[in-house]
Amino acid sequence: MTDETLGTKPASTPLTDGIRDVGPDASLSAETFDFAAFVTGAKPTRRAVTLYARADLKAQLDRIGEDIELAARAGNQKKVLTLRKQAEGIVEQMTAPGAVIDVVVEGRSDDWIARVEADLDEQGVTDATEKVLRRVAAQIVEPAGVTYELLEQFRRVSEPQVKKVVVAATLANTQPVSVDAPFLRGSTAKSGGRGSSSR
Repeated sequence: MTDETLGTKPASTPLTDGIRDVGPDASLSAETFDFAAFVTGAKPTRRAVTLYARADLKAQLDRIGEDIELAARAGNQKKVLTLRKQAEGIVEQMTAPGAVIDVVVEGRSDDWIARVEADLDEQGVTDATEKVLRRVAAQIVEPAGVTYELLEQFRRVSEPQVKKVVVAATLANTQPVSVDAPFLRGSTAKSGGRGSSSR
């Protein structure tokens, strides 16, 4: 099973996205911008996803959400408030310490991925899903100690969440970096150009 058969291949992003015509910029002249220092300080792309141990509680949130909508349509504000308190309690359970974790993956080069694939072939690993999860486990930098075995165990419980991690790793490996923070829109950040919140 590959990234594609896992159903985790992200929509392709044209490599031309973000490329634009600009005029000369004096601030980026060889005399004023040290590109060597820029490269020295560069870091690999990292992406993060949030995983929940109690994904089963999402069904309760779904039902309460529907009940709130019905109560609101009926003008039953008291019931709406009661249901919202119930929902808050469920959210607290889902986000309690130990029940939620942010997983951070670090992007790797095509050469690195090819070496990992070759190493796995030499080790006799033939299952496509195992290959993907072993590669992704090697890309996880937070939390420490995530192994293929743990990812496989979690996949058997909640495969959609593991697919999120695979997608994040694939994006970190292949997607050009852009600064897109929708939650900052409407703030003082300007769109377009160097240093913007969305490019």
